[in-house]
This record gives sequence, C-alpha cells and structure tokens, in this order.
Amino acid sequence: MRIFPLLLALGLAVTGAVAPLAPAAAVDGVSLTITPAGNGVIGPEADLVVNGTVVNDGAATDAAAVTLHVARTPVTDRAELLKWLTAEEPPALEVGAAVATASVPAIGAAQSRGFSLSVAADALGLAEFGSYPIQVRYSPPGGEPTVEEGAIVWNPGSTPSFSLSAAAALTVPPPASGLLDATQLGDYTAPTGQLSRMLDEYVTSGVAIGVDPMIIASIRLLGTNAPPSATAWLARLAAVPNETFALSYADSDLGLLSQSGAGVLTPVAFRMDPAAVPAQEGATATPAPVDPAAPPVDEVLAWPYTIDGIAWPRPDTVTTPDLATFTAAGYTTTLLSSSGIDRDSFTSAVSIDGTAGIVSDDIVANLISEAVVAPSLSAWQTTMAQLAASTAELAKTHPGSPVFAALNRAADAPRFAETFQALQSFPWVNEAVLTETMAAGASAATVSQELADDPRMATVNSLLQTEAAVANFATVLADPTQLTGPRRLALLATVSNQWALDVAGGAALVEQFRTDGFDILNAISIPSGSTVNLLSDNGPLPITVSNALAYPATVHVSVKPARAILNVTEDPIVLTIEANSQAKAFVPVQTVANGQVRTVVTLSSPAAVPISQPVTVSLNVQAGWETAATWVLAAIVVVMFIAGVIRTIRKRRRAVQEPAQEAA
Repeated sequence: MRIFPLLLALGLAVTGAVAPLAPAAAVDGVSLTITPAGNGVIGPEADLVVNGTVVNDGAATDAAAVTLHVARTPVTDRAELLKWLTAEEPPALEVGAAVATASVPAIGAAQSRGFSLSVAADALGLAEFGSYPIQVRYSPPGGEPTVEEGAIVWNPGSTPSFSLSAAAALTVPPPASGLLDATQLGDYTAPTGQLSRMLDEYVTSGVAIGVDPMIIASIRLLGTNAPPSATAWLARLAAVPNETFALSYADSDLGLLSQSGAGVLTPVAFRMDPAAVPAQEGATATPAPVDPAAPPVDEVLAWPYTIDGIAWPRPDTVTTPDLATFTAAGYTTTLLSSSGIDRDSFTSAVSIDGTAGIVSDDIVANLISEAVVAPSLSAWQTTMAQLAASTAELAKTHPGSPVFAALNRAADAPRFAETFQALQSFPWVNEAVLTETMAAGASAATVSQELADDPRMATVNSLLQTEAAVANFATVLADPTQLTGPRRLALLATVSNQWALDVAGGAALVEQFRTDGFDILNAISIPSGSTVNLLSDNGPLPITVSNALAYPATVHVSVKPARAILNVTEDPIVLTIEANSQAKAFVPVQTVANGQVRTVVTLSSPAAVPISQPVTVSLNVQAGWETAATWVLAAIVVVMFIAGVIRTIRKRRRAVQEPAQEAA
C-alpha cells in the first residue's frame, strides 16, 4: 500500500473508532497504486475513471479481479480524509459494494500489470459537494485482497470556495565562497538552466517569489564580466509581474542561527575583482556598484522588491524567542508552518506576542510541493487527486478563508506550472496574492511546538567560533573586511537551508569552511630556525616573519629573554609584511653577559590580538667579541698599509738603480 510520508509527518489526531475494512496486504510482494482520472474530480457530466497498477515483487501470481468501491457520504473534515489516505489507521468509513470490476491477468515475478475501472457518475448517486473515499481491492483466487485507498471530489456545479496564495523560493545551492562565479551563473541562467526554468515556472504560476540575494550580488560583482545570460536573466527578474521579497542571504537557516545565539547574520562586505568593470546603470534594473574594489553592501543587495521584511525559516524550526530575534533584525512578518501554531481561529494572518506571522497550511503546501516534483505522470495525478480532495474539504469547512502555502524548497520542480494550472481549474480554489493574505484579519496565536535538539547545532557553534577567531585575526590588516567579508559570505553559504536537501553537500562545505579558517589563522608565522649567534654588545636581533595572506599585514613583534643576560631595549617592534612574502623585524637588544639564552618571540596585531603561536629562539651571546674583533681588524689593516708602503719604496729604489747599473 502506498504511504505518503509528507502527510504522515503532520501527525494529525482524529477521534473516534478506527478499523480497516480489509487486511492491509495479503500477497507477499504485491503492491497496488491507483490514480483517479481528471484529478479525481467528477460531476454530473464527468464519469469516474480510476487507473491502477499492480506491482509484483514476489512469486508469480494467477489472474485476479480488481474491484472499485465508492462511499456514498463525504468525509466530515480533512483530518478524517488524511487518516483515510495514509491508511495507518483508516477510519471506519463505509465504501459499500463494488461499483466496477476488472480482471488482471497473471503477473510474473518482478513484473507489473495496469488496469482501468470506470463507472457512470449518475450511477453513484452522489449529491453533496465534498470528498468521497474510494477503495480498490486486488483479490487473487483463494487469497486475501490487497487494498489501496483514495478519494474523489463530487462537484455538482455549485461549490463554496476559498482564496489561495503561495510562495516559492528562487534559490540554487550556494558554493563554499558564498558567491556564484561566471561559469556557474552561465549554467544556471542559460535558456535551460535551473534559474531560467524556475523563473519561467514561477511567472506562469503567479506565486510570490522569495529571491536569494546571493544571486543578485554574484551577477553585480562580476560587472561587465558577468555572462550575458546572467544580466539578461536579472533584467527579466526585475520585470516579473509576481510579488517578490528577499530571502536571507544564501537562504541561510534563520531558525538555526537564532537558536545558536548568533541572531540574524548578514554580509559585512563585498569585494569586486579589480579587473571587473561595474555594469552600467539600467543593465540590472538598479544602479550598479560605484567602487569596483569595495562596493557598499546595501548597494550590492538593493533590489525593487514588492514586499519588505519577510522572514522565511524552514518549516517547524522556529520558537517564540526566534520571532523576537527576527523582529529586532528588521523583519516584520514571519512565514510559519501550521503544524507548530495554535490559532484562536482559522486565519492565515496571526499575531504572536505582537509579532506578525503568516501561517502556511501544511497539508496543502506539502501536497503542492510533492506534486511539483513528481517523478512521473501517474505519481503527479495521484497527488493531484489528493490535493483536490483536501482543498475541497477546506472549502467546505472554511469557505471564504484566505489560505497560504509556503512551498518546500526544491532544486528543480518540473511540474510547477501544470500543478498550478490544475489548482486554478478547481472551482473551489480562488487565486490570490500574498499581500492580500497579509492584509486579511489576524487572529491571536502561539507557537505550540517544542523543537528537538538539532544535531547541527554543535557544528554551527564551531563555525561561529571559527568566524570569530578570523575576525580577531583580521585586525592585522588595514581593512579587516578583506578577510571578514569573504568569511561571512562563506558562513552564510555553509548554513544554507539548501543543505537540508543535500546533507553530503552541506558536510563538504562545513569541512571547507574549517580548512580555510585554519589556513587563515596560520597564514602569519615565524619560521623556525637554528641557534642565533649574538656577538655584539648592542645591536639588532633579526626576526623573520612570513605572510601567506593576499594582503599586506602589520604585526607587533615582541621578544622575551628567559635569562637576564640580554636586555630588549625596544618592545614591541612594528613590522609590515607585504602579501605573500617575508620581512625581518630588527629588535634592538643589549648584551649583559655571555652564555646561552632562550627567547620567546610572539606576534600580535595592532589591536593586541595574539597571532600565530609563540616561537622559542636560542641565542648564543658572546659579549665583547665585537670590540676584540674590531682591534684585530684594525691591526690587520695597519699591517697591510705598512707592507704596502714598504713595497712601494722598494719598487722606486729598484727603478733608480737599474739604469745606473746598465750605464756602468
């Protein structure tokens, strides 16, 4: 029997006796799926057709009969319908005798057979608008039947209705850097790329679009180096008729960050490639950054959203204190899931301790989310039939109510447009926009759920500690945001909601963040060396410092001798090391006595933040050797000078004597 995990997750309780009408499974390895045609909607002029498939994963079976059973009275509410569809504890609903029968031929091992059952609508005797349980039974000779439950909607031609608005996230999995490069943007915004397909689907469906600001920033920071498809896509986004609002940067997990104590984190700085030329005003529908080196954060992220201040955490990840955190960060409305909210009345707009919220109907949102990613046509049709039945019951029990659906984040939704086209064809569903739902009357509500300990919390805390350590280390730079800016973007990417869909991908980003942080914190160091011979009474002690950063760094070099045979006359020494290079700090010292001394050399930033690990240098102090060496050198010079003079005199005498001897 097919179970719908996303419906089971809602955990709705229903009172009353429960008893299955037939055994859940009778033949080992045999399963049954059914798909009502026409999204399960029938009426006076639309007959009931149910298609199905019997899958045999066991031994070969003989020919068998399949029968269709239809209840004559509708379900009383959505909770009863949910129980029926999940079939974990089917309510005691009477579906009556078979209204249609078909024969299924023998099925070999690892094979399947399809079938179709139909019955004239007027033969069912249905009168009241609503959702009616159906059941199909596959009954092999001499065995117990295998059953599958479903539902249909009887539409007599006049129905109550409700308004439905929806929101979908426009996101892609963020890279480790927190910015998409030109190649990635080119792929995503190509005519068949993910972002292009999603934008096409969303525009057709009329949903409110939550946009990841990372996409906009990535395109703008590339300037004229951005792929033409990316700048064209950005212009299309600016022109969509849909309502739009900003997600958190990289769609970061707002609930997780709030509960970690970090609050709402946002970018602190952006860096533009010096080779990039800012795009011209109008090319991206808003002014491009002016300074190609360090454009203002607000300017990079600015966008003409139609709705401001929307926080969209993942479903069931928010507590009451989180709402206050979101409000303090500037959010005015939070999108919430109905499974964790107790409302005084059935409204989408709620007020929780003075904080505004919009409650997403989990049943509708999850069914739509399942439909848009359905892997096959039959799976989509089955889900749409359940969605038709669920929305019909919603229209019966809460006519005229505004209902909102926050759709699950999905990497791809190939059936998005056709799902919403089908929804809009239901007479009991009226299309609405998010702002209309927000403007409707609000009811008082409370957050009812108690969140289990999130296993990712320890990981997030370690990432935050790494970011804080890098922020302290960055005080070696004249502009610390050269390090803190990229690190913040990387952190937001690492805690993105996208990685809830791809756990392995998220783990890879966590490891990358830690590795990069370790490399930064160890980028400035004192190379270890051999013993240093110090022969002068007064002089500089050379200390070499290396800088593996891509930026010049300034450090304070301090020397602390372990014995009093050496005095440091100036401490600390300020040293600036160019990018990817080494430099020497010459520390003035004075020797007091000869001997071996161990000195501890430490580095710190101008803000007194310890940098790297202290290094111990062994010194061989030989006080007075410099004076003796000077006298010896002077004596050698004098001797050499005298020898030169004598040699010159001898040459001259020889030059005088040689002509006289020749004349004699």
